[in-house]
Amino acid sequence: MRRSSLRAALAVVVLLQVSPAFADPIAQWATPWMVTFDQNGRGNVDNRGAFGAQAQTDGQVTDVGSFFEALPGTPALVHAATFAEPTFQLFGISEDSLGRSKVNFERVFQLRDSPSGRWQVTLHGSLMGVVDTRSPDLNPKASVGADASIDPGSDPTLTPVIQIHFEHDSSEGNGGVGVDDMMNHGAVLTDGVYVLSGQIFTSASIEGAVNESGAAVADFGLSGRNEGGFRVSVEATPLQVPESATIVLIGVGASALGGATWRRRRKVC
Repeated sequence: MRRSSLRAALAVVVLLQVSPAFADPIAQWATPWMVTFDQNGRGNVDNRGAFGAQAQTDGQVTDVGSFFEALPGTPALVHAATFAEPTFQLFGISEDSLGRSKVNFERVFQLRDSPSGRWQVTLHGSLMGVVDTRSPDLNPKASVGADASIDPGSDPTLTPVIQIHFEHDSSEGNGGVGVDDMMNHGAVLTDGVYVLSGQIFTSASIEGAVNESGAAVADFGLSGRNEGGFRVSVEATPLQVPESATIVLIGVGASALGGATWRRRRKVC
């Protein structure tokens, strides 16, 4: 997902904040969730998309969180759905139906003042919904894809440090396929500014027909038949520096090992 100039400016502002000595660790969101929609189709299709736990209609955005909200804070809950049915024009000329709905989301967060300068960060994702097809003679197809990643905010060209990905289509089962997946990926990150971005996209298609019914459905929220969607959240725990006693023990152990090695060599000589 392309970085916006607003996001770059926010990252610079966060980096310029000065931390007092011995400050408590801070893991916080620098922005609310930012959401965009992309829908297209032809024929008899219905595309829908929304964001937020309270969203109930196409294009609605709710529950975006606030500036400087502590992690994990408000999660992303993203809904997308595409429905395709056969259609035909006058004089029996049929038209294929094809649709796609895509919802993009992103949010900037900051990790600061960890005692060791490092954090254990975990990206959580879950996907719930259904891909369903009816009337195989009309070659119906339905699919869903969802992914999220955490990227270094200082350089958008760098490789994502944490990623999750889901993908399903109607060929996985005979007709309907229920989707209920979870995924957690983690990594150790340093103090800094990061961007969590992601997307969900649904697609459905079916051939035109004059006197035949059927449907292709990728439903991940907003239809009334399920309360699904793509849910994403992130957790961050500061890593502590080794205790002084532990460091002393490590040093004593290393010295003892070195002394024993020296004595063995002396006996050999």
